[in-house]
Amino acid sequence: MKELFLTVLNMSLTASYVILFVMLVRLPLKKAPKVLSYAMWMVVAFRLVCPFSFESMVSLIPQSTSPIPLDIAYQSNPQINSGIESIDMIVTAALPAPVVEASINPLQLYTQIGAYIWIALIAAMLIYSIVSVMILKRRLENAKPAEPNIYEADNLKTPFVLGFIRPKIYLPARLGEEERRCILLHEQTHIRRYDHVIKPFAFFLLSVHWFNPLVWIAFLLMSTDMELSCDEKVLKETGIHIKKPYAASLLSLATGRRVLNGSPLAFGEGNVKGRIKNVLGYKKPSFWIVASAIVVVAVVSIGLLANPQSNMLTQTEPLAFKTTETDLVQIGKVAFDEYMETLTSKITPMEERIASYQLNDISVLAGDSNEFCVSLHYDFTSANDSYMNPGRGAKGKGIWPDNYMEIRIKNIGEHAYKIVDIGTGGGGQGLVPYASQQTALEPIPPGWSPEQSLGADMASLDYASDDIVIFHGYFGLFVYDLDSLHIIRSLDLKPIKCNATQGDDYCEVSVSMDGNTVQLHRMSSKNMYVYTVSSNTLQEMPYERMSNQFGSGFVPIEDVADSKQLGLYSHNAIKFDTGEYGYLHSSDWTLGTFTYVRGDMIYRLFDTNESENTNSQNSAGAEIVDSVSGDLITSHSDIEVTNEWISKDFGYTVLFGSMKSDPQQGIAVVIPTGDQSDKSEHRVLTPSKHGAIKADSLGAKASILDVVAEDGYKWIFNVYNGFDAKN
Repeated sequence: MKELFLTVLNMSLTASYVILFVMLVRLPLKKAPKVLSYAMWMVVAFRLVCPFSFESMVSLIPQSTSPIPLDIAYQSNPQINSGIESIDMIVTAALPAPVVEASINPLQLYTQIGAYIWIALIAAMLIYSIVSVMILKRRLENAKPAEPNIYEADNLKTPFVLGFIRPKIYLPARLGEEERRCILLHEQTHIRRYDHVIKPFAFFLLSVHWFNPLVWIAFLLMSTDMELSCDEKVLKETGIHIKKPYAASLLSLATGRRVLNGSPLAFGEGNVKGRIKNVLGYKKPSFWIVASAIVVVAVVSIGLLANPQSNMLTQTEPLAFKTTETDLVQIGKVAFDEYMETLTSKITPMEERIASYQLNDISVLAGDSNEFCVSLHYDFTSANDSYMNPGRGAKGKGIWPDNYMEIRIKNIGEHAYKIVDIGTGGGGQGLVPYASQQTALEPIPPGWSPEQSLGADMASLDYASDDIVIFHGYFGLFVYDLDSLHIIRSLDLKPIKCNATQGDDYCEVSVSMDGNTVQLHRMSSKNMYVYTVSSNTLQEMPYERMSNQFGSGFVPIEDVADSKQLGLYSHNAIKFDTGEYGYLHSSDWTLGTFTYVRGDMIYRLFDTNESENTNSQNSAGAEIVDSVSGDLITSHSDIEVTNEWISKDFGYTVLFGSMKSDPQQGIAVVIPTGDQSDKSEHRVLTPSKHGAIKADSLGAKASILDVVAEDGYKWIFNVYNGFDAKN
C-alpha cells in the first residue's frame, strides 16, 4: 500500500503542474466556446489516474514525472528528484535519515501512517457522497413521472439529473412552459454528453487526491466549465432570443451554494452569477476564434499529456563494458565514461552529439555488487548550432553545467557489466539499500558429515521456489538446486558469528523475493552480512531491514505435518500456488537423513554417497533389500518375490518379482506404511512380459527407482504412476 500511496503522490505532483497550466490557458480562452476549456480538464484527469505516458520532445511537463522514488523509505540517503534543484535540496534536507539502532526507518513509519490516513479519508469522502445520494433519493420517493425519464416533485428548489447508469431528470413542480423547456434542454444536454458519468468520476479522483488543494480547485473549475459549456450548447440550439428567460430561470432556481459531490447535476448549482453573465453576454464566436482556440487546446493538451524525453539508452542492446575495478563508485565512473563516449562519437547524430564532458561528483544510490545505481553531476559542452536537449534545457553551442544523471549497472560476470538504465530519477527502485561502509569478505564453505546433528533448534527453511531451496542452521547456510539435485552454494556461518540459533547472538536470515540476496543479521550487532548467491560474494555493512523480502507464503508446520512428530520438521512450511507444501524433514535428526519435501517429491539435501552403490539411501532415505521378510512372502504367496524397496521417510514398501501363475509377468506390489498406512495396497503389472523383475538402483527423487527384468529389459518405476520403459 505504501508504494501505491507514493505512486499517487507522484501523479498528484505532476497533475498539479498540469492544473496550473490549464488555469493559465483558460484566461485567453474567455471568448472561445467553453466546451474547449471543459475538454482540457480531461488532461488533468489523465494525469491524476495514469502513472505513465508517452515521451515527446514537445512535452510541457517538468523534467521528472516521478520525483519521489518508490523505494525512498528504504534509501540510506533519501532524496527526491523533481528536476528543480533548489526544491530538491530543501525537501531532501528535511527528510529524516535512517537510524541504524532503530527497528524501523522513520521514513518507513511516516509513509505507512500517511498511507493509512490517505485510505481512511478516501473512504470517508466516498461514504459521504453515497450517503448524500441515498438521502436525496429518499426525499424523491413522492416524485411523480411527468414524461418518460422525467419526474416532478413539490419539494425541489432546483432541477437536476440523478443516476449513473439510467439517469433521470427531476424538476420542481409548477414550472412555466418556457422555463421548463430551457431547463429540459440543459439537463438533456448533460445526459447526451455523459456529464452524469464524468462528474462522479471527477469526484472519485478528488477523493483519491484529497490532500492536494489544486485538485479541489480543479474540481470546482471543471464543474463551472461543465455548466457554462452546457448553457452555451442550449443557447446555440435554441437561439439567443431565449437568453433573458434562460438567465431568469437560473436566477430563480439558484441553490446559492456549491455542492462538492459527485451527484446530482443541479441546474442552479455553483457560480450562478457568472453563469448569468455568460448567458447574457453570449455571442456566437467567429470561425477564426474557434479555429485558433482548437489549435491552442490541442497543442497544449498534447504537451501536457506527454512526458519529457528521458536521457535513456537508445541502443537495441544494453551498453556493455569490462573493468577489473571492484569498487562500485569506480565501476560507475567507467560506466559513465562508456556512455558519454557514445555521445561524443561520430555515430551519434549532430543534434545529439556533445563536444566534451566533465564529471563533478558521483555516489552510489542503492544496490550491491550484483546490481547497483549511481548518481552523477556533470558538465558538458556542445559545439554545433543544431544541438538540442530539451531535458537539459540545452540548445545550440554552449557550456551546460551541473547536470544530473542516474546510471543503473548490472554485473554479468567475468568482470563484465552492462548499463541497463540511464535517466534522471527512480534508478534505484527495487534494489537493496546501499551502505558506504561495505567490506568484501571471502565466503567459506562449511564442513559437514552425515552423522552430524541438526542441532537443538532444527534447521530453518528460508526460501523455496521451483528452482532452488535455501536453508540454514548452526552448521551453515545452503542453496540446493532442484534441477541438478546438488548443493550449489554454501556458507560457513561460524567465521562471521552468525551460527547462533537463539540468545542475544541469534542470527536473523532474510532472503530477497528472487532468492539471489541473503541478508544475515546478528541481533547484537549493528552490522549485517549480505550474501549474493549468483556471484558467491559476501559483504559486511551497516544493518538495514530488507525491503520486499520473501516470506508471504510461510505457514506453520502444524498445518502440514503430524503433530506428534513436529520436532522432525522445520518450524515453517511454504504453501505454493499449486496448493503443494514445501518443508524440511529428518527421520533421525542428522544431516544424513535431512530432506526437503514438496508434495509427493522428497529431495535428499546432503549426498552422503558419491558412488553408485545401489544399496545406499537415496533422497527418500530409502534402501533396496534383497532378503525379504517371511511375513511379506507369506502374505503374498501368489508372487515370487525377488527383492523390495523400503522408504521409512516416504512411507512405502514395494515388493518386486513375478506372478507364480505366469513367471514371465513381472509385478510390483506397493504397500503403504507409516504415515501412509491409511491407504490401500495396490499391484502394478509390467506393460510387457520379460520375466521376473527386481529393483536395480535408487532414483534421485523419492518416488522413483530403476527396475530390471530377467532378460535385461529396464523400466523406471514411479510409486504413483507405475512403469515407464527405459530401454
